[in-house]
Amino acid sequence: YEAEQLIQQLHVTPIEQVGDSRFLKQHDSIQKLNLQAHYNAQTHSDEFVLELLVSHDKLSVLVQEILVIEAWKDRLFPLLKHHLAEHIDSATSYLLLYHEAAVANLLEVVLFHRHACEALSEEALLELADWCVRKLTYLNSPAALQAANAPERSVQETLALTPLQELEDKRAETDFAGALCGLTILRYLTDNITQLPLGLMARLLDSHDVVMALLPLVEQPPWVRSRKGGKLEKFIDGRWQ
Repeated sequence: YEAEQLIQQLHVTPIEQVGDSRFLKQHDSIQKLNLQAHYNAQTHSDEFVLELLVSHDKLSVLVQEILVIEAWKDRLFPLLKHHLAEHIDSATSYLLLYHEAAVANLLEVVLFHRHACEALSEEALLELADWCVRKLTYLNSPAALQAANAPERSVQETLALTPLQELEDKRAETDFAGALCGLTILRYLTDNITQLPLGLMARLLDSHDVVMALLPLVEQPPWVRSRKGGKLEKFIDGRWQ
């Protein structure tokens, strides 16, 4: 019952409301749904979060939400970062930056299922595909490699970071996590592409040439890194291990 209530209340956040109490409440709801959806998938139990999102037609809302927070991070965060670092507590600032990855992670777990992909309108599918390609472009950029190979800091070095440096680190960390969710979502869309509108195939292959964009990731996957002593780590379930 609680999950259904949370899902019914999901709405697209106007960009001017990002960061206010309504936004924070919705972020908390998405996190709860995300945790429950992953638990259901891992335990092979009733995936009621998925079914409720489909039946209440909220998947398109999540797609629009991810576009809003992406625009906020790209256009407004650079203008606000000094204010956030100096006047807003680090936990709230982190939630603002993490919201895109949180929504992407929820979409990632539900779009594994073909009927969830089919429940999206063609317009939402095209918007989501464009978002995924932007994440793919990021993964092919030096910024992704820099985020993946961020230097290991001692406790003293971490404490010595300025609030702005800490915020920039969190931005890089959340951008990387969200982009890898985008790559997985792209895989699910292509897995089911023959069952989805033809416009999606045209967008991915003709407009974006997504196959060529994927090739560099085969040669140099950013989700694998080498640490001190030659130890290899992979980015799995949102963290390096």
